[in-house]
Amino acid sequence: MTIFERVDRSPSGVTTLDLWVPLGIAHRRARRLCSILLFQTHKNEVEDAQILECGFVSMSDEIANLITSLSSSDAADRISAAERLSQLGDSARDAAVALVSASGDDDEVVREWATGALEELGPPMSSDVAALADLLSAVHADVGYWAATLLGRLEEDAASAVAQLRKALTSHPSGSVRQRAAWALGKIGPKAAAAIDDLRRATSDDDPRLARLAEHSIEKIGR
Repeated sequence: MTIFERVDRSPSGVTTLDLWVPLGIAHRRARRLCSILLFQTHKNEVEDAQILECGFVSMSDEIANLITSLSSSDAADRISAAERLSQLGDSARDAAVALVSASGDDDEVVREWATGALEELGPPMSSDVAALADLLSAVHADVGYWAATLLGRLEEDAASAVAQLRKALTSHPSGSVRQRAAWALGKIGPKAAAAIDDLRRATSDDDPRLARLAEHSIEKIGR
């Protein structure tokens, strides 16, 4: 399927758009796609009025392309992808693991956009639990923090990550990661019962925030 967009530019420079959206295509997503293409045309300073054929791209295909761009060697590509994902809100769910990795990018702007996207994201896919659990041990504190955060958002569906969260709680060099691991274990609830002893020890930690989070998590686990 295709969408045809007519661009008519008057002498005053005002642009008029006519969109034909075939039946069966989500109108909002189709319009969004054509708007992006039109913006890029203007940015590239194409002066002639023209008919632009926009191939319909599904949301899943767009996100797959953005995930690929997050791994680009070109920082500009990574920035653009992270920024776009931050605009998609919960629709960027499939990019959760890639965004967590991007929160530790060498480029500060990429990190900022990735963090913005993660803040707007709801629970990730349950199938991402193993990949997120692996990221808990990342050296970059933000990566470990966001991995724990997304696991916590999955609540009991992240039960298979309890062992890795316990390790993060007890041995990660970053205090923010240890705190978030304690929080995530509480969000998992009774299925995180194996972490009770680790949490009890954490209640005596020199970090008062970690101690409080550990106490709250013990209450939520129920032992």
